[in-house]
Amino acid sequence: MAWPNGNWAGVNDPNYVKNYIGSKSSWYYTWSPFSVGSADSNGLEFVPMLWGPHQVSDFWAQQANWPNTVKNALFFNEPNEASQCNIGAPDSVSYWMNDFLPLRQKGIALGGAATTSAPSGLAWNRDAISACIGAGNSKADCTPE
Repeated sequence: MAWPNGNWAGVNDPNYVKNYIGSKSSWYYTWSPFSVGSADSNGLEFVPMLWGPHQVSDFWAQQANWPNTVKNALFFNEPNEASQCNIGAPDSVSYWMNDFLPLRQKGIALGGAATTSAPSGLAWNRDAISACIGAGNSKADCTPE
């Protein structure tokens, strides 16, 4: 479940996160490294996202606040889109290697970039892996799970 509304709504508010949890919802993300306590306490697994380069500091700082249930993480949001993350595939390699890959050592599965459905999205993902391997990194380290 994509949850942009934070933790502001209380139990009696129609916008309370639990009101949106259906039988097919088992995890949520917020386009950020910030979890929502009410979603966590209602049994949803939080999946943090490193939205883009400007979020690296928050991504590192928030890891101490993540619930113990974090098992997966998401990489950049729409990096092939000018109005979103907007970063070239080769430029993303250092963020993958330095800021995202270390989560694997904590037992967290790494999801690749959430590109747009435009043809440039598929190309971006292929180019990112190629650039990562081309920089001397192993295929295993450069490949999302």
